[in-house]
Formats: sequence, structure tokens, C-alpha cells
Amino acid sequence: MDAQILLAGPRGRRLLFAIAHRLDQQIWTFGVTAAWAPDDLAARTAFCEAIAAVVPTASPRLAVALGRFGLDPLRESVDRAMYWQSPDVEDTLLARPEVVSALSPLAIAVAEEPSAEWWYSPLAPEHQRVVLFDNPGNEIPPTSWDFDGRLARWRTVTVAGEEDRAPALTRPLTDRISGSWWSTPAFTDLPVTTRELPLAGAVRLTLVEDGFGWTDAEVTPVAVTAEPRILEIVGPEDWVGLVERYPIDVTRSRRHDWWEATGVEARCFIPDWQAASADLDGVHFTVAGYLAIAGRALRVTNGYTVLAGFAPDETYWLGPVVERSGPAERWHRDLNNEAWERSTDGS
Repeated sequence: MDAQILLAGPRGRRLLFAIAHRLDQQIWTFGVTAAWAPDDLAARTAFCEAIAAVVPTASPRLAVALGRFGLDPLRESVDRAMYWQSPDVEDTLLARPEVVSALSPLAIAVAEEPSAEWWYSPLAPEHQRVVLFDNPGNEIPPTSWDFDGRLARWRTVTVAGEEDRAPALTRPLTDRISGSWWSTPAFTDLPVTTRELPLAGAVRLTLVEDGFGWTDAEVTPVAVTAEPRILEIVGPEDWVGLVERYPIDVTRSRRHDWWEATGVEARCFIPDWQAASADLDGVHFTVAGYLAIAGRALRVTNGYTVLAGFAPDETYWLGPVVERSGPAERWHRDLNNEAWERSTDGS
């Protein structure tokens, strides 16, 4: 994995910070102090020096800091993804050139760590799972999904929403106006899957943006029933290419939120997911691709786009090549322990 992937975007840099303070607990204190005192050069210098000092000793302890598949520091980064407000003070600090430079040796070490190898891996069709949080058992994924109908409704609702929000274009960007900030095919109820990892369960149990602190979930296996046409998102060029091939203008609904999150003012675009479904059965976001892209303002023809609302290793399915393939399993975690485990009592 190219270490630059981990340095390119806010989620990758936040991941490195999470790993760094697991290697040396003082780095958390140095980082928070520097983040909340942005004009304090001494605090920022101390933070950078602390990160640099940890790298020579990181190798023997890096696997411990990453934990199982790197899920713990990944969760910390994904949890801090916010697209409806300005970047928090830690993300702002981590974007400074001198901090990026200080993080670079750690990024190289992480990129070479065996437990991070799966971050660059493509769709694992034999291990896909649907996760429903806090589901009491009354709602299970259907055997199959009405892809055409649901994507058509998504497009109709999206276009109508843009028309309804025409007055938002006349309001100053500094007005506190929030709308739809995500770039996913949201509210279609179409399947979104992640792989199951040994002992750790489905990735989506641990890595989900804008979560609500769920402690219970049902995890259902999904079979890929045909040779799927999958677009692998491994870097910014893949997401930009998807948006440029199937663009839909969402400036009216995203303008204020995306400007707040990125500082960029221009027309806003996301993929027209209905149009994309004519050529694709699914779009898979590698962990590395997510870390490199999420939250960045990326130039496309006539404007820009933001990857918002996705999570690492997710596949958004657009075509009828998946179906439920087994019974749901109950998973649970304690609020004081982030690790998810299969429920043994059936509850």
C-alpha cells in the first residue's frame, strides 16, 4: 500500500493519529493541546516531535497498536467523519503541512504492516454480510431486492429535492443551512454489505460513519449469485471517474454543508446511481480508497464532489446479483468494550 494514501485525506491522517497515540499515550495530550491552540507554535512543534520520536520504536509494537485488522484505530477515524460542519480542531491540525510531514514515516511503517494488507483488497464475494443495527428480529433482509424500482424512486426524489431547494442558492454560504450531505444512494433500502473478518465479524459492525452507539445488531450472510460488474474505488481517480461518467447536480442541497466541511464553493455533483446501474452491479470502497478520499473536495467537470456517508469496505449493490443466503446472527457489544461478539443466548 502506498503510504501517500494514508496522508492524502482527513480520514487517513486521523487514522495515523489514532495509531500514534496508541504507541505513546502522551501524543494524545500533545495533539489535543496543539489542536486547541492553533497559534501556539511551541505546542505544534512538541506534537510533531513526539510523533517523530515514536517511529523508530514503532515496528515491534505496531501490530499491537493496530489490533485485529486495524479495526480499533480505523473506528476512531471513521467516528470523527462529519460533513455537515467545519472540520474539528484535530482534523484541522492534522492537515497542516508540518504535521503531515511528521506523520509520513509512520504512514510508511503502517503501509508495510501485514495486518493492514486487507485495506487494499478488492471485494470478497464469498464473505459478504448485511448488518442491521438494534434490530429486534422483525425485519430481515429480503431474499431479493427491487433494484430498478428503488433506484428510479431515488432519482425522482433526488431531482425533486433539488427543485424544492432552489431558494438555498440565493442564501449566503455563511447562513446555517443544512440539507442532504451524503453522496450515497441513501434511503433506497438496497443492500449494503461488508466482508466478515475472522473473529471480528462484519466490518460494518465496527466501521460506520455517523453511528448512534448501537450495541446490538443482526448480521445476515449474502451470496453473490453471478459474476458481478464491480467498480473498485481504490483512489480519488476512481470516484471522480464515476461521478464524471454519471453526474447529477446536487448543488442546491449540498452547497452549504459541503462548503462548511471543505471550504470549497462550486457546483456539487454525486453519481447518478440509477444511471450507473445500467453498467455496474456494485461499487466497492476499499479501506485504502476510503481513507484517501472521504471528506475531500475533489474536482470534477463543472464543479466538485465529496465522498460522504460511505464507510470502509462497503459495497453498494445496484443490480440483482446478490441474495440472502442464510439465517441472521445476533451480535452484541458492551458500551465499555468496543469489540463485537456473537450473542450466545439468542437474544
